[in-house]
Amino acid sequence: MIRRRLILTVIVLLLNWIFLPAGFACKYTIREIGFTDIGSQPYMLYFFVQSNTSEEIVSTFRKVAYPVLMETNVRSEIINVDEQKGHPAINHLHQLNTGSFPVAILVSSEGRSIVVPFPETVKSTKEAVWSMTESVVNSRIRGKIVKNIVRSYSIVLLIEGEDVSENRIARNRAEQAIKEISGFVESMPKPTDIIPEIIIIPYESIPDENILLWSLGFDRTINNGPEIAVLYGRGRIMGPVLKNEQITKTNIFNLLSIVYADCECGLDRRWKLGTMIPFRWETKIQGELVKQLGFDVENPMIKSEMSQILSIDVLATTRDGKLSNPLDYNLFGYDNEAGESVDEADSQQLSSAQIQNLYSSSKTRPLIKIVLFGVSILVLIILAISIYILLKANKRAS
Repeated sequence: MIRRRLILTVIVLLLNWIFLPAGFACKYTIREIGFTDIGSQPYMLYFFVQSNTSEEIVSTFRKVAYPVLMETNVRSEIINVDEQKGHPAINHLHQLNTGSFPVAILVSSEGRSIVVPFPETVKSTKEAVWSMTESVVNSRIRGKIVKNIVRSYSIVLLIEGEDVSENRIARNRAEQAIKEISGFVESMPKPTDIIPEIIIIPYESIPDENILLWSLGFDRTINNGPEIAVLYGRGRIMGPVLKNEQITKTNIFNLLSIVYADCECGLDRRWKLGTMIPFRWETKIQGELVKQLGFDVENPMIKSEMSQILSIDVLATTRDGKLSNPLDYNLFGYDNEAGESVDEADSQQLSSAQIQNLYSSSKTRPLIKIVLFGVSILVLIILAISIYILLKANKRAS
């Protein structure tokens, strides 16, 4: 009797092992996984001082940094350059050629850095330090992004350039892409009635969004035209920031379609977990997100499940071995239109049914999972035959 129970237990466990991973397919969208902090690396705000720096300034930063950065993806550290000459972060100090102290430098996970200036109009030490630290994680546009990124499926951020006509064309193409994607929302892995929203950074407001634009890789010395970034989840950047001839309806549409895709769409993990902008993610925003999604992405079990899905990944490469570009993933296709590249004319429009089949097709699952599933079925069959023979032998012996 005990032997039979043991055998049944083994069968149940094996069935769970086989079919539970299979149930992961299409359970979460890339947008939903993007709301977690999986794979994210915090920004570092280094506060460089000297031994003769006023203790008031040092202690003020220490007291201010903790509450200001508490619900953000930015961490802080005070570095005394006289006492910590071997600290790796001092390299950023030399690269940026800063000659006065104290100085605050923000460093991204990729190693890029920027000086965060103190406000010139503030006289109080505490107010100056607070304003400088707050500017790292908050601004008018980032406030709008946080307010809308939960309610909208994603954000199309348009950074205006000098030319008004170019700005108008860029906005028109973004609006067209959103209109096109809105026609497919009912055919997505998780049908929805919420669509992307456009947020515009006016040309004259660019200096006020210095930190945000730096985190996007924005550089006005290289490009004076408009640029477009697609943001999703917890302030993550989807694919590259579009500029110049890259700003087409097709490219914007392609980036938006990836946000709508399921988490096993076969894309490289780095596309599913884009870099976050530095900003504040408050508890009340998380509560609103739970209501919107119907589940808590911070739940340890859900987070573990998402991590398991992402651990089985495919490195997407082109024929020459280079990493492929998310802009090449024209999942739905377009007809050629005025102002778009000739290459896009080869795209063919797919029906809603074809799109649904594209997402639900088992071909989009990583090959390793399919192989494991087949092997598991074979093991189960062999185990069932072995158990049958064993039970027959026991019966005859008794």
